[in-house]
Amino acid sequence: MPSPGYIGVSPADRDPTVSDDSVTTAKIQDNAVTGAKIAMTSDAQGDILYYSGTDYVRLGAGTSGYALKTAGAGQNPAWGEVTSTGDFANGGDTATANRVLGNNDAYSLGFETNGSTRLSIGSTGFMTGQAAFSVGNTATVTTTTTTPASENMMSVGPITIDAGVTVTIGTSGNWIIV
Repeated sequence: MPSPGYIGVSPADRDPTVSDDSVTTAKIQDNAVTGAKIAMTSDAQGDILYYSGTDYVRLGAGTSGYALKTAGAGQNPAWGEVTSTGDFANGGDTATANRVLGNNDAYSLGFETNGSTRLSIGSTGFMTGQAAFSVGNTATVTTTTTTPASENMMSVGPITIDAGVTVTIGTSGNWIIV
């Protein structure tokens, strides 16, 4: 017959114990496990925990200047050097193929230095620079367009304007074809 004593009172064999694997995830409250309870062997500042497809594993901190990279779905992340393949590196880089920098929508693309836009390429293809420098150049104008107001445009000709297309020069502007 069980003793009417309190839990935790001697002798030690009366203290309750939990058998291995008897606490299921359903019995653990959401957000109840802290980082102090997660150990991934030789944990160090900068380590990252990720899912490998079968379990959570530790990725040790990378080399200074390296970036966390993936090889796509089904692959594990890894640290690697930042390369210029497909990217544009600060300070310039050497590319291995032609690349495109731009927008795939109807917004201008601006280039900025010292907090000011120095060059802007509008959605119509016209370039506008600081201090009213502008250039717009196509061999054939295929869509109706209006140049910016108060801007002088210059193109190298000959220029063909497709049938039904109109080019409107903005107020106080000029279009010079050389």
